[in-house]
Amino acid sequence: PVHLNARAQKPLEPAASRDARERELEAIARAVGAEPCLEARPPRLSPDAAAVDSVVRQLREARRGMIVAGPAPVAQRADADRVLELARRTGFPLLAEATSQVRFTGPSRESVPALDAFDLVLGSPAADAPRPDLIVQLGAAPVSARFDAWLRRLGPVPRVVVAPHGWPDPQGTASMLVSAEVRATVEALVERLDPEPVDRVFREHASALDRAAWAAVRDVLREDGDGSEGAMTRALVEALPEGALLAVGNSLPVRHLDAFCPGHVADVRVWSQRGAAGIDGNVAGAAGAADAAGAPTALLLGDVALLHDLGSLEVARRTRAPLAIVVLNNDGGRIFEQLPVARASSTAPEIERWTTPHGLSFEHAAALFGLGYARVERAGDLAQAVALALSGAGCTLVEATVPPHGAAELAEALRRRADAALAEVWP
Repeated sequence: PVHLNARAQKPLEPAASRDARERELEAIARAVGAEPCLEARPPRLSPDAAAVDSVVRQLREARRGMIVAGPAPVAQRADADRVLELARRTGFPLLAEATSQVRFTGPSRESVPALDAFDLVLGSPAADAPRPDLIVQLGAAPVSARFDAWLRRLGPVPRVVVAPHGWPDPQGTASMLVSAEVRATVEALVERLDPEPVDRVFREHASALDRAAWAAVRDVLREDGDGSEGAMTRALVEALPEGALLAVGNSLPVRHLDAFCPGHVADVRVWSQRGAAGIDGNVAGAAGAADAAGAPTALLLGDVALLHDLGSLEVARRTRAPLAIVVLNNDGGRIFEQLPVARASSTAPEIERWTTPHGLSFEHAAALFGLGYARVERAGDLAQAVALALSGAGCTLVEATVPPHGAAELAEALRRRADAALAEVWP
């Protein structure tokens, strides 16, 4: 066998594209000519005093601000209370990705102005007015393509990025980069801030959009029944005990988590490899995270991801903490049915080169490694199986069998319902 790694630029599907060099030059020109020029502060564990002064001034002057939190390591869960307090002090809506460690904080989340459904909301024109006058990004940028597109639609808006390392500004449009620990920076900001007056229309508009989007989610899940991937994901999250660890795989599972689960439904930490593209090593990584956390842990992943990491069930077998591996078996990599490559594929055999249907069940894999096993087709049964699996030590494999094309159909139904609901909030 010969294995070749060939890096390819997007788009991967057939499409007319300009010369790659021309695109690179345009990107460089945008970065060099950005106005105002990016202000970068020196990296420190504690934030630069002048940087704190500048951010405090901007927060006090802003009336339509937003706080954004992208993927973060599990350790940053200790920062969640401070981030939530910053949102309360400023009155700014909090856009927290499911893997940010500040999304699933239980009932305390309800006292914070939130836009948990931002991935749905930002794809709608309703999110474009009124415009924010400041965006504060804590840590990595959200992976959401709709967030990226929204920033580009907004045009120049002051955006402060606070991150302990790296340069997490993929758009190249941030106005200020503070290289410091998120917790130390947020604490310094909270100490200096009193509740400031905000644009009530802006805040209430964001809250109304969030409510409308979650109402659309609720309606679609009810209409689709409790055998869908969305219902399974919601049932898993709601079944987790307080303080549990939720491990989530890339591809569809993490997108389901963002799309179907508001922050108030659980109080858990989230382990992921978000931003590190790929499905390899999900089982091994989650098993290690479960042992390190010493807490009940559930891993949500897809069937192709489990097939790629099947040998790691040997590692999971040795896990001391309770571990439930929940595999959404839709017979293939169904995320490709929602990508442009699906529109470029004119026949079923063509798209199957991407979705790779396998026709397998995982019962015998569980038996091979001596794991507990349950097969479910309904969300209620999944919740019971997960609760039982996490009630004692050891690993259990829960196979949730879902319709092969259900994810694409559910996503389309949700998009239509959400667009209609959001248009009523802001026609």
